[in-house]
Amino acid sequence: MLIRIFATIFFLLSSTVGYSKTDISKIPREVLVEFNQPIYKEKYQTVVDNAIKYTEENTPNMKKKHIRVRVFIGQEVGTSKYSRYNKHLCDIKLAFQNETSVDFGTLANEIEIITLHELGHCSLDTMNIPNNTINWNIKLTDAEKQLYERLAKEDQDKIIIKNCEPNCNGGGLRYNIHTAYGEMFADLFSANYYFKKNNEDMLLFLIELRNNLYFKNGKSSNYFSHKVISEFVAKDNFPVLTYEEIIKTSQRAVIDEAKNTLLHSQ
Repeated sequence: MLIRIFATIFFLLSSTVGYSKTDISKIPREVLVEFNQPIYKEKYQTVVDNAIKYTEENTPNMKKKHIRVRVFIGQEVGTSKYSRYNKHLCDIKLAFQNETSVDFGTLANEIEIITLHELGHCSLDTMNIPNNTINWNIKLTDAEKQLYERLAKEDQDKIIIKNCEPNCNGGGLRYNIHTAYGEMFADLFSANYYFKKNNEDMLLFLIELRNNLYFKNGKSSNYFSHKVISEFVAKDNFPVLTYEEIIKTSQRAVIDEAKNTLLHSQ
């Protein structure tokens, strides 16, 4: 019954006709976690539940959204991991081909941190950022405002970094400030969960993952949370950030990244 209710909600939210004729706010809120096999539900349900609970307790809007997390494990399910969301709904799908994790030690760890990351996207509604603007919660200097206006207007796929370090493997690292903001926020939102638990191992896993993507692969410069999280990890005590502080820290990081890196149009 719950699955059918959620499917109906998603259809209404995805359909212009359904949305216009239905007041979604009047549908009782539902939280649904699904696994493709009962054995996986038994093993991994708790980490997903904990991620959802953390999100509900630490964000201003997630207690109102319908949340669905679907986890698929098996050779036939692929490896896609994504979220779809709007102001009413957060729908997350995670797929893993087996129960190993290269980046986070165990599959439980990986399910947990990716669920947190995608819930972070849902809470900030980062899907709408590339098509709009960043609502700045920090004070920008005139020079920073001009830089942002330039980056917001340029063809983002043609903005590349000239001095990426230590090398770009013969290419350039791409920088889209809207994408970068969404990813920085989602990573820092996840990291804050581990700040609260004093879990340095998971923070180091995340730092290494982003460091490798940023420096070694040369594919994208939009993931650079390792720079910010490393500074927090280096302190004697981990911080516990409020939602507003996560937003402000993320915004400061993305504008500073744009300032401190030589950018040019391809």
